[in-house]
Amino acid sequence: MELTKFISKLKKGLKKTTQTVVRISGEALDYTKIKIKISDIESALDDRYMAIGLAIYEDSETTDIDAICAEITELREELNELKLQLNEFKCQKTCPECGRTTDKENPYCPSCGGKF
Repeated sequence: MELTKFISKLKKGLKKTTQTVVRISGEALDYTKIKIKISDIESALDDRYMAIGLAIYEDSETTDIDAICAEITELREELNELKLQLNEFKCQKTCPECGRTTDKENPYCPSCGGKF
């Protein structure tokens, strides 16, 4: 009888552990996907900044700098949204004054003293 109880408890424990591992693995995968997307967007932003610099350097009238700037604005907005999602995984928030991240529980930014 004791062995049956032990096996039953062991099964329940293993099931709970497996569920936890699956949940954590899913969260880690989501976190990694966000990090990769952030890296891709930062690379695209670098490309757009270089295109603007090259157009200005060459005094190019054929390059539509306004269109590149619009792309940069869209990419930066997407990047900011992804960074907010990443902060959720880390239980952090970003200071609107200085841009530093800190623990969600802090009422003030430890870097600049700004209030959240």
